[in-house]
Amino acid sequence: MTIDLYLKTQDRIDAIRGALEAHKSDWCQYLQLFDAPFNSLLVIRDWQGRIHIGVPGNKKFDKLPDASRPAMRTARNALEAAAGVLLFDPNGFVYEDELFDAEALWASADKVLWDELDPLPAYWIERQAKEKIWTQSPSPVDGTHPLRIVYFGIKGGVGRSSALLASAYHLLAQGKKILVLDADFESPGVSATLLADELRPDYGLLDWFALDALRPDLAEDLISTKRLCERSGLDAMASGEGTVWVAPSFGRATQDYVGKLGRLYQDVTEQGYVQRFKRLLESLEAQLTPDVVLIDSRAGIDDTAAVALTQLDAHGLLFATHGRATWTAYEHLFKHWQLFAQLKDGGEDFRSRLHMVSALTPVDTTYDQAFLGASYRLFLDHLYEELGPEQMEGEGFNYGEDAPEAPHRPWRVRWDDVLRHFDPIQNPAQLDAAVFEKAFGDLKQLIDQLLGAEGLDHE
Repeated sequence: MTIDLYLKTQDRIDAIRGALEAHKSDWCQYLQLFDAPFNSLLVIRDWQGRIHIGVPGNKKFDKLPDASRPAMRTARNALEAAAGVLLFDPNGFVYEDELFDAEALWASADKVLWDELDPLPAYWIERQAKEKIWTQSPSPVDGTHPLRIVYFGIKGGVGRSSALLASAYHLLAQGKKILVLDADFESPGVSATLLADELRPDYGLLDWFALDALRPDLAEDLISTKRLCERSGLDAMASGEGTVWVAPSFGRATQDYVGKLGRLYQDVTEQGYVQRFKRLLESLEAQLTPDVVLIDSRAGIDDTAAVALTQLDAHGLLFATHGRATWTAYEHLFKHWQLFAQLKDGGEDFRSRLHMVSALTPVDTTYDQAFLGASYRLFLDHLYEELGPEQMEGEGFNYGEDAPEAPHRPWRVRWDDVLRHFDPIQNPAQLDAAVFEKAFGDLKQLIDQLLGAEGLDHE
């Protein structure tokens, strides 16, 4: 099918390598006519995943004797056929004589030699970059959408994915339809717990981004045909009538994951990563009509986390453990948020949808108080507005340390040994009511209040 032609990029790379191998002697004979750095062949994959072939000389192969030119044209045609739909259109071949600064391209520091083609000097060049989204002001969200909740931690290993799974289970019991996005692209994991291998769909979210760069129409087909998501086995473990749909980072047919990851954040057809992520999410929501969307976001200062927390009109759960390294890392992030224009102007914005989560919390009131104090100082120094001479506490975005509805006031996930290997689909005993309530009781309260749009008062 056409979708597979665009997404099975490793097949195309292997075919290109095979075409070069088949015509190795012809290419070697041609390239020896040129001096360095032009005595090599370049295979370039651009920001959108298109293939360009860098060839010294020109398309007529003028430096070759007339008798040798047909063989080179055959070699070129084989390379064109191997690249297939990924070859840049209308002309995927980049000839030295046609470029303004060909030497810069052939001297690129990004070249990687294909050693297996020795002695043919053929190089692979991958064009990759990331946007910087953390300092972009949140853009308006048009229309209505399901409740969106983002699970984020500035550092990994804090039980973020376990908390998301627990939230899904709690929502299931209430008969809710849930969509889970495994958007931790650099370290995908939550979908592996929610989906058995045989249930994993053909493709994942990273495939959608790759296909959207090449053929946006087919990217939409990927969603409409439900080749991007699948129902979780968690459904059968809850007493309610709810469902859990999972859109994983990758699927059973995903290829070239690292290459697609490197191009993830690129602008495509005048749309940046923010706009593309929104389109993806809105398309999935339109297709599946969930009541709640749970997004597992990458730990650290990552662009996907930036989109999820500030650009989606979502509630952001900020997971943390009490320690200097954690609070210092969050401080770097909060300093970036101070640059948003909305913060200078005041009023309700994404700050009011932040909720601090005390992760892996011991049963220790001293620890709880220390966490609360550190969390309050973080918000006070960087996100809370200073009171004017005639303002009262609560006017503007400002809260006292003990205000029960304040975003800095932590919701606790209590440590239990069951969280060490929390995989309830494989081990249903981990959903024991007493254990579940001990670990996630506070989190359940938060989820219920978000569902009811109530004030978030808690002890």
